[in-house]
Amino acid sequence: MSMEDSSQTIQQWTDFFFNEYNIVNTLQCLLLDTSRTIDDLHELCVAMVDNNVVLCLTQQGLMPIASKHMYIFPYGKMNKQQLQALRSDSTNTPQTFTAVYDHDKYTVHGLLLPKVDHVLVLFAANCILAKGLCTSTSRKRGFVMTKLEPPQITYHINTTLLQIVHRCALRNGAVYQANLLLRKHGVSLDACSLDT
Repeated sequence: MSMEDSSQTIQQWTDFFFNEYNIVNTLQCLLLDTSRTIDDLHELCVAMVDNNVVLCLTQQGLMPIASKHMYIFPYGKMNKQQLQALRSDSTNTPQTFTAVYDHDKYTVHGLLLPKVDHVLVLFAANCILAKGLCTSTSRKRGFVMTKLEPPQITYHINTTLLQIVHRCALRNGAVYQANLLLRKHGVSLDACSLDT
């Protein structure tokens, strides 16, 4: 297999997780083992911007962020194409090594890959914040979830995105391009903005 073929194979598996059509779901799945707060989303976005992507398989799932062992995309949450892409790339990668962290073994296939595009990280964070911010109230029959009012959503989105932008060294134009992606995918910009 030539070097060019190898990079195309690597690009394929990452596209199934980190392109504009899959990244929102990927972030949501990576947040499953956290408390799923705004702070958890913030930390995940910073981890994705600061660390390279790696094809690292654990017993539970894909651990795609180098040096961040807490973020795992469970196999049970993957679709057929994602599972096939991982299977194909892991069997076609000759460079494999085993890493141990906290008594768990991880199989790492290939070398570190480029970081996830800053634009896609901002786009996904905004989508999750715009669609998922709500409050919960305990009632006799369980918890009742209530969508936040637009001014509250706007405040939390802008605060979180401002923290991400200022904590990470984002490339020029990333915020503008993320806004274009939001419009392309029909995410309402009325209650959310990336104008940080």
